[in-house]
Amino acid sequence: MKIKNGYFLQKQDGNYIIEPKGKKIALSEIGVFLWELTSKLDLTNSQLLNLLLEEYEISTVLALGEIDAFIKSMKENGIFE
Repeated sequence: MKIKNGYFLQKQDGNYIIEPKGKKIALSEIGVFLWELTSKLDLTNSQLLNLLLEEYEISTVLALGEIDAFIKSMKENGIFE
């Protein structure tokens, strides 16, 4: 999965925001990490999981939930290629 060109992460009032099609999507710290990865690289879920577990001290179950929520949000808003 990879972010389409033309979408940008912005910091507004201390929050990280993406604005696809007039909507605002706020991202958590982990969401920002996943955004940074998928805006540069085309990665599989397994690769995202491994990178997330290397970066954060969280359980595999929590990491998978964060990845699933991020992917769902990006797909619903047409942000992934």
